[in-house]
Amino acid sequence: MDIISTAQPLIPSCNPRYFWAWAVILFVSSMSMRCVFGGNETSGGSDGQILDVSPTPEPLIVITATSSQPLVLIADHRFDVELAYTPESRERGLEGRDSIPDNTGMLYIYASGEPEDAWMKGLLFPLDFLWIGVDRRIADTHPNAPAPTSNTTDRLLTTYWSISQPAYVLETNAGTISEFGIKVGGQVSFDGFSGRGAT
Repeated sequence: MDIISTAQPLIPSCNPRYFWAWAVILFVSSMSMRCVFGGNETSGGSDGQILDVSPTPEPLIVITATSSQPLVLIADHRFDVELAYTPESRERGLEGRDSIPDNTGMLYIYASGEPEDAWMKGLLFPLDFLWIGVDRRIADTHPNAPAPTSNTTDRLLTTYWSISQPAYVLETNAGTISEFGIKVGGQVSFDGFSGRGAT
């Protein structure tokens, strides 16, 4: 005896009216879930504080000075440094300065593994770049990056980068790498500051 089923498919494919009805239901449901769980939005906390509910918030960098002068030590060489650990200070860098004293520099601090290219925008003197890994070793170097001419547009500026995804970049006067014989793999230590993003 043949059994004839009278069950209907969950989403009938033969009738466009059913298809569009289900499409609308699914769309409204997904938007409702986004409102509930936030996506990349911000919302007010119970005390009125704005809370970041992004699923991948930017890692926090908090720096605390432990002395009046932050230092970078490479082998027996000491560099008095300025710290650039906010997006604004990293973007500004050494732009517009005529020079910096010997054995000084600027240390850019990034969240671990956050790659970022360097360039010479607004620089008036040549630099050496030293990329430093989370293991506090020299991961890469680029000596003698020349200052751009005054009429060089941003899109024509050379960018300098390291595939090692460093946590730190030290910018110092051109010639420092060769003068001190700094090599990839060399040990680096910090003094005068600490904090998340600099540990």
